Amino acid sequence: MLGFSAEHNLGPKVRYLAEELGLGRDGAVKVITKCPQVLGMSVEDNIAPKVRYLAEELGSGGTGR
Repeated sequence: MLGFSAEHNLGPKVRYLAEELGLGRDGAVKVITKCPQVLGMSVEDNIAPKVRYLAEELGSGGTGR
């Protein structure tokens, strides 16, 4: 945790949730509050692929990266 840069490590996740998924700041905070482990995940390797899969399965199109 000592080498943990908030902007480098957390910023991309918060921006992805808030901006790319369109959740806004409040929505991103709700996701992080309910599932804090999302902050330890990679956007490219974990979060975005899961979002794409869920969007395809639910038929809402290709939301995410």
